[in-house]
Amino acid sequence: YITISALAVAVAVDLLILGWTTAQALAQSRRYHEAYEQVAPVRFLMEQEKRICHAGGSVTGADGKKYKYTNSLEAFRLSLERGARLVELDFRISTDGALVCIHKWKKDFIREDGTRSEEAVSLEEFRKGKIRGSFTPMTMEDVAKAMREHPELYIVVDLKGDDFFKGYRILAQEYPDLMTRMIPQFYHASQFDDLYSLGYRAMIYTLYRTSEWERSEAVLNSFAMRQVLAGITMGNYRVKDGGVFLRQVLKTREPVYVHTVDD
Repeated sequence: YITISALAVAVAVDLLILGWTTAQALAQSRRYHEAYEQVAPVRFLMEQEKRICHAGGSVTGADGKKYKYTNSLEAFRLSLERGARLVELDFRISTDGALVCIHKWKKDFIREDGTRSEEAVSLEEFRKGKIRGSFTPMTMEDVAKAMREHPELYIVVDLKGDDFFKGYRILAQEYPDLMTRMIPQFYHASQFDDLYSLGYRAMIYTLYRTSEWERSEAVLNSFAMRQVLAGITMGNYRVKDGGVFLRQVLKTREPVYVHTVDD
């Protein structure tokens, strides 16, 4: 049997649990609606534009060849001249803590003396070098200047290497006036809360680094139900299975995009 005192304790515990659960649900609901107010305009812009200029956009070099992956000042400026409102850029951090636009050091950056760098260089050295041998390197300062001159411009951010959270902290601390037009890409659902705590709202969940478990229907749907995203993006190879995976992801009711097309 159970005594009246024990019953009272059990009821009190149940009420505490119910109260905590309700508080958690209300907090989640408030966060969802707060985020939606900021995410909705970005979602609308992405749906209107349909395309995002990849790595700054394409640009023709002095050799007459078209380059599609430079993150260079020339490519970026050409995209802006063409009226682009959504531009994706790759970022890494220089040895002295500055954000610079580059995909891979060894592949893309050539020093002033013509040699290649295996690893990050200083901001000064970066500015003196070339991208792919002929294009002007671009820094976050160049991007910020353009964003202030073009208030309609939004940047999709792809932070590379081990600099993920450090890079987003730099953006939040040094460019707070531009944060609402910065669209982070995150690679695992577990990274969402940390970015949210830094002040980011409109974010893209990029699936190419996720595990099979993270891409499962139950896990993906559960995550999407609790958050509001600017979109979910996947490699175009994932839509070549007859649409099976695509139809699964569409069940999240989030906008879905594929990458990379580059033509």
